[in-house]
Formats: sequence, structure tokens, C-alpha cells
Amino acid sequence: MIGPPYIRDDRTRVWERKGYAPLDYSDGAATEARLLETVRACRDLSVLSAELRARIVDWPSEYHFSAARANIVRALDFRANQAVLELGSGCGAITRALGETGAAVMAVEGSRQRAAVTAARCADLPNVAVACDSIAGVAPGRAFDCVTLIGVLEYAPLYFPGADPVGQCLAVAARHLKPDGRLIVAIENRLGLKYFAGCSEDHLGEEYYGIENRYETRTPVTFGRRELQERLKHACLVEAEWMFPFPDYKLAGVVIHQDAFAAPGLNVADLLCRAQSRDYRGSPLRAFDETLAWPTIVANGLGPDLANSFIVVARPPTATTLPARRKWYARSYATTRRAAYATATEIRAAPGGTVVERQPLAPGTLAPPEHRVRHSRQRESYAEGKLLFTKVAHAIGRRIDLDLIAEASRPWVDYLIAQATGGGSDPLAATLPGLYVDCTPFNLIVTPEGLQYIDQEWEWNGPIPVGWVVVRGLAHAAHRWVLSEEHRELTLGAFVVQVGRRLGLEISPRHLAEATQLEDRLLQEVFGEASGAFEEILGRPIDRHVPAFAVAARALQYAQELALARQEVERIKGTVSWRITKPLRFAWNLVTGRLARRHRR
Repeated sequence: MIGPPYIRDDRTRVWERKGYAPLDYSDGAATEARLLETVRACRDLSVLSAELRARIVDWPSEYHFSAARANIVRALDFRANQAVLELGSGCGAITRALGETGAAVMAVEGSRQRAAVTAARCADLPNVAVACDSIAGVAPGRAFDCVTLIGVLEYAPLYFPGADPVGQCLAVAARHLKPDGRLIVAIENRLGLKYFAGCSEDHLGEEYYGIENRYETRTPVTFGRRELQERLKHACLVEAEWMFPFPDYKLAGVVIHQDAFAAPGLNVADLLCRAQSRDYRGSPLRAFDETLAWPTIVANGLGPDLANSFIVVARPPTATTLPARRKWYARSYATTRRAAYATATEIRAAPGGTVVERQPLAPGTLAPPEHRVRHSRQRESYAEGKLLFTKVAHAIGRRIDLDLIAEASRPWVDYLIAQATGGGSDPLAATLPGLYVDCTPFNLIVTPEGLQYIDQEWEWNGPIPVGWVVVRGLAHAAHRWVLSEEHRELTLGAFVVQVGRRLGLEISPRHLAEATQLEDRLLQEVFGEASGAFEEILGRPIDRHVPAFAVAARALQYAQELALARQEVERIKGTVSWRITKPLRFAWNLVTGRLARRHRR
């Protein structure tokens, strides 16, 4: 697959040019040595490997081992007969995903240690070859159907010395394309909504760095959508397609196609309700709730411009034909589950209207022996309307109490009880068909005809109590609500009980124990969680579930109080009495300072 001028190191399986001086870009020698040791110790190296998932302990291991890294590859429809050149493979997360499509992949990585990790990650894939070389110097000796710059273009100023390093990088990538080939760029949007909300710039770790354009000559750099369009045009590349991964391209859970924003009846903002953005520096501070902001942004045509990341497919002007494309609007991925339950869900146009279709990511993988839940519908019609959860979130706003939460949740609870049977005087003991296990505010659409249950993915093996669905629905939604100060000391379990009481539902210890046991079984089976996981979650103080923007709101409140205190100090310092007593304060400070120094001696 790779020939001269490259020579293969049989120990690492990495090809390298003689005399090449590897780059020193790294997460740290110790970190990357640990990553290499981990990969070599695992038997299952696949994207959905449970072994690798179990070894995620920090951000570097999450970035390189998370199955979510592969989701943008899934959204790009690679084919087994394609030749792909990956420029900047890092530690091989994307390389592995490309290799699993069956494409013939040449991965290029400038760091020798990282190239070794990439080769180890793809050791069982004969269709993948790894070369240690610079992007500027790579000489594959052939052209490719596809070249990728995934998380790479932003680093061009560090490794291309010319006046236009970004343009040089794009030109090098385009040079390796076939006449009808495609270049794929994935990069952060410097004007992404998460950055306006206060997330730090991903590469330099400071808030508002990209928005304020504080990039320097030799720092990473990102672009807004129009800027990136101009960069591609300047490099003689023609845009063919834009996609918008959420929360970003690194760990995408949802990918929105450009066509979605013009699709009739499609509520794009509702698709983002669970795509919570992340500050990779770890800060919880946010200026506002993105979920509440997206409907207004999308309604005003600004969704593509304020997406947190871009995936853009570009082509050389020599491209005369574009391959036929399946017309899809959005794709979402569930990859934090066990492989048997990992899925890809696609919203697409079909004869007769828009449909939602779900497929397993690992077909043929056996469910665990104790399985009590199975996949239900694989295809359903798209339901137009507004998601109940976002409707509730907008109705409540940012400062709420338990009474308001209960009142906003009442339509959902009434809907559950209307579908249930039995129970007598205790509605929580009534039973629902197993299909209703995931009937939470996240999966109910408000339509003119009433509530409609959507995304019916799961079916429990047998009937289930209403109490379990109420407990799990309130618990999973609690992190999206901001409680008043007097309620923040509640545990999550106590929160569920108190909201239930306001709904006229007495959630007793018996109800809570039953719901906890059932939820624990579900978490164990689908996600591989340890026994007792849900009980531990319910026992946490609810303040740990407070959304990040609530922390920012409190920080803002304290800052305002501090500003008022400073104003009062300045007012006092401007009074006549303050000026008259200045000599006395000076003498007092002098004496007390000497006494303090003598005491320390």
C-alpha cells in the first residue's frame, strides 16, 4: 500500500521516510506511552470496544478511545472501494473508523509516538497503512478519492512557515485528490454558540479568544463560516456540502445536514436538546442555556453560522460529477452503550413524507444473557410539532421552583396514567406496556391533536409500573432545571419525591426502591453500568445536577454583589471623615505592622 520513499518499521508497523525529523506535537510523552500500552493490551480494538471504553479515565483517553469520535465518519458515507488519505491521524481514533468502512486508508501522522499508537489501534486492519511524515512532505505517489483534515487545519500556523499557512495546508491536501475527489475538513467554528455562552477556546483555553480574534501568527486558529468559505475559495476548492456536528465534531452525538434548515416541518432546534456543549478546560460556567437559545437562532436563519463546529466537503474545480447522495436531514448516534444496543438514527426524506429510521451499529452482536429490554420500532414517520421538554423548558425559564416544575410536568404524567391499566387508588402502581419505558418529556411531541410518543426505541420484556417511568423521567430531566436556593440541598431522590407530591403522586420508599431496581437493571444491560449506579445517582445532592448556566448565574450574582461593595467602599473613601482620619489610620497601620513582624520573629 505504501512504497518508496517510505521504509516500514516491523516493530511499530509504521512507515517512515529516511532522515525525517518527527514533530514534537504531543499530549505528553507519559500520556501517549500509556495510550500505546493500553491499545497493545486490548484484544478488541474496534470503535465500539468495551475494553477501550473501560479504560477512559481522563480527557486524553476519552478523546482517543471514545466511540463518539467515529460518528462524523459515519455521517460521511465512506465506501469500501475508496482510497482515503487521512492527514494528521493523531492516535488513530478516526483512522480506526475509516478502516472499519473497508476503505483503503493511508494515515499520515507527524509524531512518531502518535503514529505508533495509530498503527497499534489498526493492527488487525490490513486495509490501513500508517506513515510518519509531515503533511507538507508526504509523498504517497498516487491520488485519492478522499483526503481528510479532521481537527488538523486549525494547527496549520504551527507547521507551515509561509505567510498563508492555512492556504498552504489546503493546497497540499487538494494536491492529493483525484479529479473527482473530495476534501473533508472538520474544524471548530470560532463563532460557535458555546463560545458566546462562555466556553473557553478549545486550543488555547481562554474565554472569547476566537470571538475577539486574539489569534497570533503562530497559534492555532479557527474560522467563522464565511471565513472558511473564503479560505476554501482562495485554495481553488468548491464547497459541495456542509454538515454541523453537535455538540462539536470531536464527540458528535448529532450531525445536522445543511438541507435540514430548509426542510418543511422539521424542528431542528429540538434535535439539539440533549447535545449539551462542553468546555474542554472543565469550566462549568455558562452565560445562558443553549437549549433555550437554539429555537430563536434557527428561526432567524442563523443555525449554520452559530453551530459549534463544521464539517465541510469541498471538491476541486475539475470535479465534473457528484456522486448520488441519500437525502438525509439529521443523523444521531448512541455509542455510549454496549455494542449490542448502539444505534444510528437517521431523519430523511422519503416518498410520502419525512421518516425516522434506526439501525444497529453492530448488527449481529449478541445482547447480554440477562437481557430484559429489546429494540422496538426501526422506522416511524417524523412527527411535526414541538418537543414537550423544550416547551416546558421555555415555559419555566431559568429561575423556577418545585411547584412550577410539577405544573409543567403534569401533561406528561396525565398522558402516562391515561395509557396505564390497574393500580386501583395508587396510580403509580398501575402498569404500562413495556413499550412505554422511555416515555419521558424528551420523547413526547406536542401536536394540535395532543401529545404523541416518539422515538419508541425500547421495549421492556413485560409490563412496567407507572412509578418507574415517572421517577426516571424526573431524574433524567432534573439537570436541565435551575432550583431556587432553598431546594438545592435536596438529593435527586428527594427532589423526585417532592415534585411527585406536588403532582398528587405519593412516591413512597417502596415505589422509589422498585424504580431504582428496574432502572439499575436497564443501566447494567444497556450501558454496562455497575450494580447500584442509579441508587448512587439518586443519593447525590441535586446541586451536582444543576446546569452549568445556573452556576454562571450565581457567579454573576456574586460579582454584582462584590461590585456594589466596592462602590460603597469608594463612596466611604470620598467622605470628609475618611480624609480627616487618614493620618490616624496610617499611624495605626504602622504600629500594628511592627507588632505583627515582631510576633513572627
